[in-house]
Amino acid sequence: MTRAQVLRFVVMVTTVAVAATLLAQQAEDISGAYDFEHENEFIQLNVENGKLDGYISRLGDETSDRGTPLTFFFRKAKAQGRHLTFTTKQVHGLWYSFDGAVERGSASRRDDAGYYILQGTMTMHRVDFQKHETTQKQGVSFRSKRGN
Repeated sequence: MTRAQVLRFVVMVTTVAVAATLLAQQAEDISGAYDFEHENEFIQLNVENGKLDGYISRLGDETSDRGTPLTFFFRKAKAQGRHLTFTTKQVHGLWYSFDGAVERGSASRRDDAGYYILQGTMTMHRVDFQKHETTQKQGVSFRSKRGN
């Protein structure tokens, strides 16, 4: 091998190593549980092979389901880097949609609460018995739970 060939080989290997490191940083695992509206309620995000899945777990607040644990599985979900969108399945005339991102929080270790923050717009959809839909949008910021 000539000196020029060796130099090209070293540059190529270094470039591949840098690219692999950058890809690993971009693919940081944001999977885990995030606080939701009340104590004992949460959003579970699962990102595997670039695909987003998950659910919202919360307690019912209507007369018919007050205090009953409800699970709203994602019907449609998409992750592009840290940008996430999802819409849940309907449960008792209620479902959610989210558009936002996972940002780095202030906690210093991944095991600490608030290492990640799920920020964006959450829309709550309700359908009444006459099939009239109402929506309520709000800006949200949910912290990752301890031990994610």
